[in-house]
Order: sequence, then C-alpha cells, then structure tokens
Amino acid sequence: MIGEFDKAYPFLKKAIALNPAMAFAYSTLGTTFYGLDDPVRAEEWQKKSLGVQPDLDVAHGGLTLLFLAFGEFQKAIAQGQASLSKISGNLIAMMYAARAELFSGDYEK
Repeated sequence: MIGEFDKAYPFLKKAIALNPAMAFAYSTLGTTFYGLDDPVRAEEWQKKSLGVQPDLDVAHGGLTLLFLAFGEFQKAIAQGQASLSKISGNLIAMMYAARAELFSGDYEK
C-alpha cells in the first residue's frame, strides 16, 4: 500500500474516531493529503496534530517540508524555528530547521 494515499484515508479517519488524542494519526493524515496533492488540507491536518500534541516532531517536520515543497521558504524557516522552541534539543526538529534554512538559499546568515 505504499503510495496509495487514497486507501489510507478511511483507516486514519477511523483511528482518529477511536482515539481523538492520537496526534500521530492526524499528522499522517496531513502527509496523506500532501500525497494526494492537497496542500491546504495537508497543512490543516498537520496543524490539528499539533493542537493535540504541540511537541510532535513529525508534525513540525511535516509542516516544514510542506512549506519547502511549495516554495514558501520564510514559512518553512519560521516553522523550523517554532519546532526548535517547542522541542528543544530534538534531533528531528534540528534537522528540519536546518533543512529549511538550507533550502531557502540565503547563505549569508
């Protein structure tokens, strides 16, 4: 089922219905919408996951990568910095923040 995002949707919705506190399911749903080329809903679900669990590193990373994919470099950098402030010292957060800075192309900092 790798890459079959449309088939993942009902399972993720059921997981959320069974356990609304499962932030990872919200984030995975955001990734699913990204795979379905729906960035608006992808962002919405990543943000919902952070509403459930503000320190979920994969959701912070998902938002950072989403912004990078659509060339929104300043939003990606801001999201990377936000992730570092929420989950200081987390290697994944550091990686996504660094990636946002790198892909922005502003190497003068």
